[in-house]
Amino acid sequence: MTEIGDEALLAAWQAGDKAAGDVLVRRYFSLLFRFLKPRVAEHTADLAQRTFLAISQSHERIPAGVSFRAWLLGVARNQLLAFGRASARRSLVVGGAPISGVAGDATPSEVVAHREEQRVLLRGLRTLPIEMQLVIELFYWENMSREEIAAVLGVETNTVKSRLQRAKDRLRELLPRLDPVTGSVTAADLERWAQSLRPPDSA
Repeated sequence: MTEIGDEALLAAWQAGDKAAGDVLVRRYFSLLFRFLKPRVAEHTADLAQRTFLAISQSHERIPAGVSFRAWLLGVARNQLLAFGRASARRSLVVGGAPISGVAGDATPSEVVAHREEQRVLLRGLRTLPIEMQLVIELFYWENMSREEIAAVLGVETNTVKSRLQRAKDRLRELLPRLDPVTGSVTAADLERWAQSLRPPDSA
């Protein structure tokens, strides 16, 4: 049986077909969970629900040349930024740190951070501005192309390229200061350790 494509499912869902929406939710919930949880902790399920609700109620179509997953995460990013603005008004932590009011359970990436090199890298990553965090995570954890990341963030592809390079440069400079021995080892092989932090698929 041929699998129904994302765009066809989206159109059916927006037209009122709940079953089509259920398929999309099952297909992409893990991706959305990984994207949201490092920044919103226990609010992940709520923001995921808001994201799926937003796309189901919208009459927008996926722009030509943009994958559904990139478009979905672009909507999720807008939800995340709106949550961050509301959080700021409640004096929660926003900006360079994760958007979270409570430490909560371990994030998916923290669960897989068994090696000291991974833990140091995760500490360094969470000190970066949120847009740099997103570029690193989407590139190394989700294997997204620079073009897809540009669609998620609403920027030009060249901006993604420069932002990714700046994020890596900043991490290579920062990690040895966090831990002179382990941080130096991690910085020397940054790409490999970044890929090793990819959270599991299951939520």
